Amino acid sequence: MNKRWIVLLLVPLLATPALAAGQTAPTGQAPAVAGSAAAKADATGSVEERRLQVTLQQEYERLQQRELALQEREMKLKTLQAEVDKRLAELQKLRSEVDGLLARKKKGEQERAAQLARMYEKREPANVARLLVGLEEPLAVQVLGKMRPKAAGKVLNQLDADTAARLSQLFTTHKFNE
Repeated sequence: MNKRWIVLLLVPLLATPALAAGQTAPTGQAPAVAGSAAAKADATGSVEERRLQVTLQQEYERLQQRELALQEREMKLKTLQAEVDKRLAELQKLRSEVDGLLARKKKGEQERAAQLARMYEKREPANVARLLVGLEEPLAVQVLGKMRPKAAGKVLNQLDADTAARLSQLFTTHKFNE
């Protein structure tokens, strides 16, 4: 039975970290009291350490979540950038097509105006003057500009003074290379 008491007394003492490490209880205190004080100090340190560990773990997880969110956002931005680039390329292609169509239209209009001017040169100036009054002014100016100067002058002589002055004014500012 003595062995049993010794074992019961030694087990709690050996379970405390200070005594397990080979430290003895301070003099004047019973081993059980020294063991419980060391356990309290150890428990306090452990609680504080665990709290710090939990805080660090939570911060680490928060940072990981934030990094994942940033990576996801970056992927979305890259996808959107690719879509924008694709649409921009499509728009540039369409713009070049529209520019080409406008150039063809302009060239066709210039050719038709030149053809109309050649036809008008063959007609009587009085008849041409009546026809020019019915045309839009930019077209009338373009036709006059494509006519030989002598024929254009005869047509202007057949127009009333206000119309002839207005067409002459537009003629001086008109760009025929467009």
